[in-house]
Amino acid sequence: MSFELDHVFVCTNLDAPEATQLVSHGLTEGPSGAHQGQGTANRCFLFQNAYLELIWVHSREEARSPLTERTKLFERWKGRVDETCPFGICLRPAPPSVGSGLPFAAWDYLPRYVAKSSPIHIGTNSDRLAEPMLFFIKSTSRPDSWLRQPPLQHRLGVREITRLSWTRPTDNPLSPELQAVVDAGCLNVALGRAHALEICFDNEALGQSARLLPDLPITLKW
Repeated sequence: MSFELDHVFVCTNLDAPEATQLVSHGLTEGPSGAHQGQGTANRCFLFQNAYLELIWVHSREEARSPLTERTKLFERWKGRVDETCPFGICLRPAPPSVGSGLPFAAWDYLPRYVAKSSPIHIGTNSDRLAEPMLFFIKSTSRPDSWLRQPPLQHRLGVREITRLSWTRPTDNPLSPELQAVVDAGCLNVALGRAHALEICFDNEALGQSARLLPDLPITLKW
């Protein structure tokens, strides 16, 4: 069974004002919403094969409830400007893959906004806040295949996310879960001064880039 990127999230300030910078660089904002019972909300930018999610905690009580606490979403969001990694990476099966295999060791998470028959599989490294949060959703698909088509056209001209690279400030051994994501070809890892993410589009054919610091620890390349 093979796997591919479904989406990546980055923890932001309340209501994600950082989205303005993405729009100013030529990206089109898509639908947003709240994760019922989880205490988080988002703003999204969708591309043909995957999407970028800006996420924040709007209810500390829900985010720290017994239902959600094991995800460490509250701690990840609260520590986003310190040593905590502010990113999350979601994978899905890569067609024509079928079966029940998982890309990494995981535990089942059933928030209120998902069907009981379709749990989110969260990597068992979820308590390692120096690494990205990992999760896997079997039932999802490319945004360009969704029945209700979201906005996928961008003034910047980008179409698909073709590479994801995480820079980390320590060279500690990767957890087996994260190593599995690297081995699946879904993430590159580099060493740097702070947590940062490169999101690369369309095989970087135009050789252009936009660094979004200090608002977002992200560099876009296309």
